[in-house]
Amino acid sequence: MGGSTPSGAQETGDDTLDLDGWSRRSVWGWDGQAQSFCAQLWRDEDRGDRPAIWIDGIRGPVRSVEELSAEIAARLGIPAITVRDGMAEAIEAQRLRTAQVRGGWFQAPGGIVVRVLSRAEAELDPDELDLYDLGWLLGFHYSSRTGLCYDTGHVALADVAEWCPITQDEAYEWLQFWGIPWGTVQQMDRVIAS
Repeated sequence: MGGSTPSGAQETGDDTLDLDGWSRRSVWGWDGQAQSFCAQLWRDEDRGDRPAIWIDGIRGPVRSVEELSAEIAARLGIPAITVRDGMAEAIEAQRLRTAQVRGGWFQAPGGIVVRVLSRAEAELDPDELDLYDLGWLLGFHYSSRTGLCYDTGHVALADVAEWCPITQDEAYEWLQFWGIPWGTVQQMDRVIAS
């Protein structure tokens, strides 16, 4: 699951669903390819690979968490508020992960290493600070796809919270593997952080 979310929706990744009898393996999130919220639910006693309930948006996109919770509730025969309560823990857990994001190096999906500015670095520029407060960080990306080039731009805090933090040494190893000179990275650090 992943991809850009509809306006007003939050990228959820594969979040757990805390429901009695269904919580061990069940997940829900946003599927960017299907452009729909989705869910895969297994009974706690299920051992098979296929979920007992699979809401994938193929019969029609599910555009909101509320719509998804209503669909899950209808399939399980329980009140929608119970499902939303089960989703709330995952949403809060993601918010807490997001709040803990600092600047630094991250490994993003698709073989991309991202250097993002921390809030302290963003405070050097009032415009950046405003964007940070809206949930965005200035970052620059290096990958096997970009080669010696870099992409600069803002990345969502919610996305960064899901990426794997890596050390500067690990970032250096990846960039060396891709043939990207470390000097280029250091120059970008100076340009963006100044």
